[in-house]
Order: sequence, then C-alpha cells, then structure tokens
Amino acid sequence: MKKVLVSATAAAVLHNCIPAAVASDDDALSDALSDAFSASPTISDNGSPMEQALDEEPSKKEKKTKFPIDPRYFLAGGGCAAFSHGIATPFDVIKTKMQADPDTFDSGFKDAVLSMVKTDGPSVLLTGLLPTLIGFGVEGAIKFGVYESLKPVAMSLLHADDKFFPYLVASVVAGAVASLMLVPMERTRIKMVTSGEKTGPLGGIDRLIQEEGLSSIFFGYTTMLTKQVPYTVTKQVSFELFATSLFALATSLSLAPNEETRLLTTVASAFCASILACTVSQPGDVLLTKTFKENEKDSPIENAVAVYEDKGIKGFYAGYSARLAHVASIVTSQLVVYDVLKQLLGLPATGT
Repeated sequence: MKKVLVSATAAAVLHNCIPAAVASDDDALSDALSDAFSASPTISDNGSPMEQALDEEPSKKEKKTKFPIDPRYFLAGGGCAAFSHGIATPFDVIKTKMQADPDTFDSGFKDAVLSMVKTDGPSVLLTGLLPTLIGFGVEGAIKFGVYESLKPVAMSLLHADDKFFPYLVASVVAGAVASLMLVPMERTRIKMVTSGEKTGPLGGIDRLIQEEGLSSIFFGYTTMLTKQVPYTVTKQVSFELFATSLFALATSLSLAPNEETRLLTTVASAFCASILACTVSQPGDVLLTKTFKENEKDSPIENAVAVYEDKGIKGFYAGYSARLAHVASIVTSQLVVYDVLKQLLGLPATGT
C-alpha cells in the first residue's frame, strides 16, 4: 500500500515539475520541486486512513457478543426469592387448598382460614415451608441471574433501540429455565398441602422416584410454563418499566435521587408489578394445582377445558383473592429485597 502511495506521489511531482523544467532555469525547477512536494499528500508512520481502516478490519471481525454472567445477580435473586416465598407460605397454603377443594372452601378467604386452622391446627399454615425455601431459592437464582445476564445479549443480537422486546425475550428464556428447576419442589409442596402428608421435600421426591420413576419429578413442566412464564415476564419487565418511569418522574420533579427516593420508587413499582403478575398468571396457577393434585395428564389445554366445563370462566380465578394477597406480598417484598441485595453487592438499583 505504501509503495502505491509513494509512486502516486512521485507521479504528481513529475507532472508538476516537467513543464517548469522545460520553460525555466534551475531555480525555477527547484521552486517547482518544492511546490510539488508541499502540495502532495504526506505519508505518516501510521499510514493513510484507508490503510488504517484495512488494518482495523480484522480486529472488528474478531469482536463477538459476550455473555456477561455476574454471580451477584444469582445470589441476590436466590436470596430474595427464598425470603419472599418463605414469609408468604401461609397465603400459598390457603389458596392451594381453596383451588384444590373449591366446594369445601367456597365461602371466602376468612372462613377458609378459620376452617383450616380449626381442623388441622395453626401449623397447617406452614405446610410445605422447606420445599418452598429450597425450590424458590434455586428458581429465583436462575430466574434473576439468567434474566440480567441475557438482557445485554438480547439487546445486541436484536439490534433494538427500545428495551421492551429484548427484555421480554430475556425474561421468557429465564422463566422457562427457572421453571425446570422449580417443578420437583413445587410438585412436592402441592402434594403435601393437598394430601396432608407430613414429609420433607427430599423424602417426597424420593417417594415420587420410587413410585413413578425418575422422569416423574419433572411431571407438570408444560403446565408450569403456563403459570411461571407469564408471571416471570410480567413481574420482571413491568418492574423495570415502572421503576425507570417513576425514577425519571421523580427526577423531573426535582426530587433528590437519595435512598428515600429510590426506596419509594422501588416499592411502588414492585407493588404495581405484583398486581399485574398475579392477574396474568392466575389461570396457569389453577391449571398447575389441578395437574399436580389429580396427577393425570400434563396437558394445559385438556385441563383448561375441564376447568371451564366445571366452573366456567370464574373457575380460572378460584382462590384469586388469597393468591392476590399471596403474590402481592411475595413480589413486593421480593423485588424490594432484590434491589437492596443488589446494592449491597455493588450493583445499581433498578431504574437508576
């Protein structure tokens, strides 16, 4: 490349100098040479812009999309999910029993609680606590960790300026992967609540394997997706959008971006996200309870038809009041704790 440029420069010099040499004396020739060299492009050590572009091209081709896995997101996600689902276990027990036996518990949330406590004692409200802590701890770690890791990858691969669709894709993948981790523990928990069996999570899984084979611990995965994917996507994406919008609003109102403002926007965003997540995933939750209780087919469509024929549209919202209290307490506390843990681990708060 440099040889070509030198040759071009020499040609320009000769083109300018030859007429001057013919028409003038040595001084004129000297002046013409000086003018020609000053007018010609200079060659730097770094080369021309074209050379630099050609030299840089291979390095650009070598750039690849990286998968930025940060273990802090997994740690924060597992901690907040185990905590939030653990404290909400009583609500989960109540709504599961109301869904599993709607004819017995058909007089409302309060009467259902009193009836359960009278029949089985107060400890019934903590049934399935251990599998809940284990199952949702692992599920939360995967769900938040994969989601946060996939967000920049999805943005890069989809070449999108708007965050909504890439975040949606990242959340769908995270929800599907996390559901696979959750199925064994959730099936054990629902069986404990609906049957009244006093067995630990590992004992329950061992019994399932002995009675039905290894594949049985993943029974219900398809139906689990109808609940967990809408729940995860709505919770994570709406929380991001609410938090970003509310924090921007607070900034436009000249509110100081201090800890109080961040906490206020986080709590408000988490509460709004909890209502949406509960409403969207309620039908899937009913189908999941039916699938695990009756232990028949992992077929969301067949079970949906059965629920509709039995109770109509309202059948998909059996136990909704109990689940709304359950999900609102879970999601609000979970997302607030998640943001607190992230900041303690050196990560930025959501929306900031």
